[in-house]
Amino acid sequence: MKSWAEENGIQLPVIPHYATNNAHLFYLVCKNTDKRTELITRLKENGILAVFHYLSLHKSLFYETKHDGRELPNCDRYSDCLLRLPMFYEIDEKDIKRINELILEIQPVNTEHIVIDLINTMP
Repeated sequence: MKSWAEENGIQLPVIPHYATNNAHLFYLVCKNTDKRTELITRLKENGILAVFHYLSLHKSLFYETKHDGRELPNCDRYSDCLLRLPMFYEIDEKDIKRINELILEIQPVNTEHIVIDLINTMP
């Protein structure tokens, strides 16, 4: 994955020495919504369901009357750009390898426009 990331201009995260991997999520953070949509489409064409589920709290119905109106660009970025790949307790090693192989085969059209953080990878 490291060489693929380097070849495609993608940054991989570094887990700090004081942190551990919780291994329950595997997600990518694309540069923008268009690139996330492109990646979702390309994965779907290969039978991989990738979804997004993060909503900026300050834009939720519950919090809209509580928010002081400040811009929260990091929240909005994750809301617009986060892409969650399949990872769950019952997933087997064969499926993990298949997903990884398909990701490695994907050559983004404009690699300089996609920044991906791979967080919480399984050992």
